[in-house]
Amino acid sequence: MAVAVGRSGTLGSRRGGAGSGSALARCGSAVCNSASPSPRSSMRSMSPGSTADWCSSLAQCKLNGQLLRDLQGVIVSRNIDAKQFGEMLRLNTLQDLDIDGLNPRICVAIRKAWHTDFSQVTFLPHYPAKPCRSDSPG
Repeated sequence: MAVAVGRSGTLGSRRGGAGSGSALARCGSAVCNSASPSPRSSMRSMSPGSTADWCSSLAQCKLNGQLLRDLQGVIVSRNIDAKQFGEMLRLNTLQDLDIDGLNPRICVAIRKAWHTDFSQVTFLPHYPAKPCRSDSPG
């Protein structure tokens, strides 16, 4: 794997070899050759909305259009946070979401991009903050 400095000055990797002509074969380096979020291991939580927002970066890997919008919509509507999404990718159950056009090859590309971006992150379940009730008896 060759390391290259992009126009923005960030480090990225370029993968070559057999099959590198396909956009999905090249996909996955901190979403397609941008810098990784953090070199150190960390723990964090990501809401379903943030997880769906991350999926927008998959458009750089030629995963866009209706499939991308459907995936984002399902993540939000089913309240799938980053921990659950990562588990689905790890267990190879993303296709269980029954999204039209989501096939095993695309799931592998998504898993590869996720792992590249978050390999050093341990996700915790996301629990939205409970609203404070000012009208409670005191």
